[in-house]
Amino acid sequence: MSGKNYNEAVKLFKELDVLDKEDPDNTKKTLTLCDSILKLLPDNEDALKCKVVCLINANRMDQAIKTIDASAVQLPFLRAYILNKTGKHGDALAILEKEEGDHGTHLRAQILHKIERHSESAEVYGKMLKQVEAKKEEADPELICNYLAASTYANKDQLEATTALVNKHGAVYDNSFNLCCAMIEAYKLKDALEQLKETENMMRDAAQQQEWTEDQLQDEMACIQVQKAFVLRQLGKKAEAEDILVNVLNHKPSSSQAIGVASNNLAAIHEDQDLFDSMKKLKAAMSVESKLTSKQKQSLKYNTALLQLMMGKKDAARSACEQLIVDMPQSDFGPVALCAVLQKEKKFAKAEEVLKTYINKQAGDANSTIRARLTLAQLQVQQNQPVNAIQTLQQVPGVETKPGILMAIVQLQSKLGKHDEAIKVLDDAIATVKKTGGKDKHATNQLVALLKQSANYKLTCKKYKEAAETFEQATQLNNSDHALKSGRLTALAHCDCDAAEALVKQLSKVVDEKKIQRLMDDSDALEAMPTPKPQVQKRAPPPQEVEKAKQAPAAEPSSPTSQPQAKPSPQKLSKKQEKKRLAAEQAKEADEKAAQKKKKKKKTRHPVANPDGKADPERWIPYKERSYYKKQKPQRGGRR
Repeated sequence: MSGKNYNEAVKLFKELDVLDKEDPDNTKKTLTLCDSILKLLPDNEDALKCKVVCLINANRMDQAIKTIDASAVQLPFLRAYILNKTGKHGDALAILEKEEGDHGTHLRAQILHKIERHSESAEVYGKMLKQVEAKKEEADPELICNYLAASTYANKDQLEATTALVNKHGAVYDNSFNLCCAMIEAYKLKDALEQLKETENMMRDAAQQQEWTEDQLQDEMACIQVQKAFVLRQLGKKAEAEDILVNVLNHKPSSSQAIGVASNNLAAIHEDQDLFDSMKKLKAAMSVESKLTSKQKQSLKYNTALLQLMMGKKDAARSACEQLIVDMPQSDFGPVALCAVLQKEKKFAKAEEVLKTYINKQAGDANSTIRARLTLAQLQVQQNQPVNAIQTLQQVPGVETKPGILMAIVQLQSKLGKHDEAIKVLDDAIATVKKTGGKDKHATNQLVALLKQSANYKLTCKKYKEAAETFEQATQLNNSDHALKSGRLTALAHCDCDAAEALVKQLSKVVDEKKIQRLMDDSDALEAMPTPKPQVQKRAPPPQEVEKAKQAPAAEPSSPTSQPQAKPSPQKLSKKQEKKRLAAEQAKEADEKAAQKKKKKKKTRHPVANPDGKADPERWIPYKERSYYKKQKPQRGGRR
């Protein structure tokens, strides 16, 4: 390389530096300067990197790859980055396996997260975070954010670790949002809603510091709003969730994922209302399908199939379901949706075959077949096959910890008249929970719920002694539930009256003590109470009077011949009062006579017969139309 070429290249680098500061978006001039430098210095790595990055920013990926291939300088990181952008994730990972350095490792973790290998991604991010902590350096906020996202996807029980990490490194809005996602995965929806509101406030504070416009703020908050709408819908606040989703779509956010999820969720909220509008929303979501995760794609295709079924497009719905089964054979969305289509067509045997085929294929992963088994049981109940439905429900993994499924089995057993078997199902479930369950609050509440269901069913079956024992076990675990005490009292009243009376006295004492304590705590209620009235008891007569009353002779009854006692004379009335009295008596007598009179049956009037006993054949014809009718002659002279 001559000194002249070197000096000219230095001048071009200075121009490139000035251009980057003054007009960084001038792609054409930047590429011209890079080409000029590469003509002078063909193997200059800096100039080559600058040109490739410029082409990547201009979204000219094919030309960027050709530029790298044409050069003798190898740029593995930029090549892997371009391959990742063009969707060739496998090729990119193969290059990054040999690449060392933080940038390559970070890109590898991002690609693993993108192709949903979340456990591996979280592991790579975790190693990077430990290296930073070992050097006692401050961790990059983006590294912490990505690690939280990957670990949340990889493990649903990561909530405690996520919370600790957020508290340690500071709760910026990105980390706070990932904490919300971890709470949703753990199904702590109320906590997640509060955290989402806090995340919104953090983002508003950041917007004020960075002087964002309102449109920029709404664009950044789109993902938070969509997640908030999901939580509200799960909490039963359908109207609020719908308003938020409509507002997000009206602002047209730049995030394709936010648009797709919002459109899908809004269609799900509408259910069987506004079907054509919902179909438009789902088509909009399908247009950004490539930006969605596999779980989001499943929901989108499942909702599309169900919506087509609701609109009466059975062929389209069946095709969508069959395609869903082909694309995602591990998912139960396809078989369940296809079962709904076949059920609508009254092809019950075919629907049952589809579900059983899927269940048999997923024999190694029983947890993924729960929805399919429940759908199959429902189908069997509709076909009046309770025995088969019971067998299907009993094969659901972890059925002992699912009270709803347990009670469905009990109801089906009860319908068949097998009460003892139903009670055995509940007792076995209680024994399993006692053996495997922990001593935390959730396990205790689960056991109390099972005991309560078992006791109530035994009470229904008139097994009062067993019901009382079960109620007692539940009361020992939860003494504050009055329904348990009431049920135990009802059972004891049928089998042990003494124990029932003792329980009544105990409960009365507890109620009185609680009432007194409540009044003592609430002074206003105590002052508002009425003054108690003293109960006056009749004084017992002295013993002397009691003896005299016993010795006194009893009064003799009056004889028939004795004179009757004189009646008191009536009070003398005035003339006006006498008239009123007489009028009232007359009115009363008239009412009594009217009531005594029987209603006379009205006689049916028949046509009058001729004196000779022969009926007139023209008796039903109007008189003037009869053959023997003679019109009267007018009077002579007429009317004057």
